[in-house]
Amino acid sequence: MKKIFLALSFIAFSIIPCYAEKIPVRIAPLQHVSTEHDEVEVGDWIAFQNIQDVYLGDKLYLKKGAHVNAIVDFVSPNGWGADDAEVKFKTFNAVDADNKKIEINYPLTIKKESSDAKTVSSELSYYGLRLIRGAEVDVEPDTKIFNIFMER
Repeated sequence: MKKIFLALSFIAFSIIPCYAEKIPVRIAPLQHVSTEHDEVEVGDWIAFQNIQDVYLGDKLYLKKGAHVNAIVDFVSPNGWGADDAEVKFKTFNAVDADNKKIEINYPLTIKKESSDAKTVSSELSYYGLRLIRGAEVDVEPDTKIFNIFMER
């Protein structure tokens, strides 16, 4: 009887997290994010801006234009043999519509995408260079939008 109770309670408690509501937050960087010349390092604060209003039910939770600050958790520089650089974040801090501090824990990785090549000739030279040296992360302010998710 004890084993059946333990098995049922294990199943019940393992199902609960999958029903957590994920609320999307769309953010864009307010500052230049680059791995060239070691511009971004672990522990740096990077400023982002919320792109659209976020609602919980019918209530405004996070205003459009609110600042969202992120801590750089990991930086991988580019390497030889098409080893691209990446910048990873885990923790985001913001202030909600009621002026309360909130923390969003969601992994975000920024890396160079191959879709940046525009023409065939630049694409060939781009891939030729990538075989020698990987791409750097280089994101200008307000040029890319990233999605992170809050759990409620």
